[in-house]
Amino acid sequence: MLENILKNERSLYLLQHKDNPVAWQPWSDATLKLAQEQDKPIMVSIGYSACHWCHVMEKESFEDTATAEVINKYFIPVKVDREEYPDVDKRYQFYLQSTGVNGGWPLNCFLLPDGTPFYGGTYYPKEPGHGLPAFKEILEKIGDLYRTDRAHVRQTAKNFLSFLDEFREVKFDFEHFESTPLSAFDNEFYRIMDMENGGFGAGARFPQIPSLLYLMKRFEKERVGKFLTKTADMLCSGGICDHIHGGFFRYTVDKEWRTPHFEKMLYDNALNTIFLIRMFDRTDNMLYLHTAGKAIDFILDEFNTEYGLISSMDADSLDAKGKLSEGFYHKIFNRDMVLLSDEDKKKMFEHIFPYEGVAAFAKADYESRIAVQPFVDKLKTGAAYKEKPAKDNKVILSQNALFCKALLEYSETAGDEYYFEQAKMLLGKLEHFLIDGTHLNRINYSGDIFNYATLEDYAFTADMYLKFFDITSEKGFLLKAKSILEQALDEFTYDGLLHLDRAGKVLETFDDSMPSAVGLIAELVLHNKEKLGLNLLSEMENFLADRAVKYPTAHSTVLGAFTE
Repeated sequence: MLENILKNERSLYLLQHKDNPVAWQPWSDATLKLAQEQDKPIMVSIGYSACHWCHVMEKESFEDTATAEVINKYFIPVKVDREEYPDVDKRYQFYLQSTGVNGGWPLNCFLLPDGTPFYGGTYYPKEPGHGLPAFKEILEKIGDLYRTDRAHVRQTAKNFLSFLDEFREVKFDFEHFESTPLSAFDNEFYRIMDMENGGFGAGARFPQIPSLLYLMKRFEKERVGKFLTKTADMLCSGGICDHIHGGFFRYTVDKEWRTPHFEKMLYDNALNTIFLIRMFDRTDNMLYLHTAGKAIDFILDEFNTEYGLISSMDADSLDAKGKLSEGFYHKIFNRDMVLLSDEDKKKMFEHIFPYEGVAAFAKADYESRIAVQPFVDKLKTGAAYKEKPAKDNKVILSQNALFCKALLEYSETAGDEYYFEQAKMLLGKLEHFLIDGTHLNRINYSGDIFNYATLEDYAFTADMYLKFFDITSEKGFLLKAKSILEQALDEFTYDGLLHLDRAGKVLETFDDSMPSAVGLIAELVLHNKEKLGLNLLSEMENFLADRAVKYPTAHSTVLGAFTE
């Protein structure tokens, strides 16, 4: 009888599940072997510690004894922290999207014992709701199907593998890409731009910085420039920006950018600041640089440790009754406003308006931000009685390298040497704990090293070193970037194509909240040919060109690699 063995793990997310009645196993070759020996399907559940809906599903289902009994009866249950294994996460997120289901977390996927997926979804309610059946009902049906109709399950998995082969076929080569006018790709982005509100699509507002960074190359086109400016305005003035404590929340649930989903991630704050810094370069709008600086200061104040910058701050915090409540710490525009006089409130509300406890600015201008700062400082001080949300202490190499680049860009643009010194200090921590020549480790758990690395870590670390070289002209930085890229091209290439993992199982080129690691490697190599003396294999170049032609809005980083 399997037992829950997550107590032996270091990940906060996994440790949050160590007392569940579910017999959770960590992701490993040994676990896959166990599934094959017991001839049981795997239920892999993927999330991260700051994920609100992961907490909800744990409380509803994974802490429920009756649900756990069904899981343990039919499956080998596996918990994965997506921040430890981004390659595993991407593999099963892609499966989900290939079936027409929107990806996200928690991700719950059902696999053959060899790891091939045959069914999956994200959040499942304990009771029927949200247009979904009860989770236990799904578990029982899948478990019974695997027992009674194995051939059907295997065929479903085989169908996905066949789809994967077809999906990866190359129809368009690099010459075709070069002959395609960039305006054709512009038109694809126009289809998803929200010119009225900024951002993409018709629903929740994820900034989608990789797409914004590519579009900045097309800024001179009037429609693109207006769109980017509107999006930057909303990023600075809307509820996605924490105007009290600083930094950015992950996204808003509405297209008006008002109601945030309250977790704060290191990578979001790094990317948002880079976008705003570059928008300041384009527009001289001081609001953009000011907001970027506030976010950087928040991260340096709240995420800094002797090992580097931690990965996240939770969406949930303890409320006045001692219960976890989403956004409680950040909802200041309620009873906490007793700290302000009626005159203060009157002056403040000339510039901002509260909405469900958080605030947004009526106008996106620097003067409004400065005018309310004294009132914001009072509110921040008065809210100190609240307990801060929990933080995840993992120091992730790729994300730290990305934030280091943000520090360098901010220092360069603002002309402030302090932030360059902060970048050098952060680099020193990374080189001491996670970077050993060209051997990279992914995570530092308070001095305990998680000895694993994906292409993501190599891509962002090389990018960071190249930025140091661009600023300092010190050849040592250039040589480090070149060595890391050579290692990546050597160890992560299979059949001429770059993969996210050394085992060559995950071929993924799409952007998500982070730029594509494959796309970033291509950009670094192609944009620095004279400096680095490196080249992409023709197979890789043609494959990326094919992806860009077929799916341009999902391959912004690849498009950026192929354009100056």
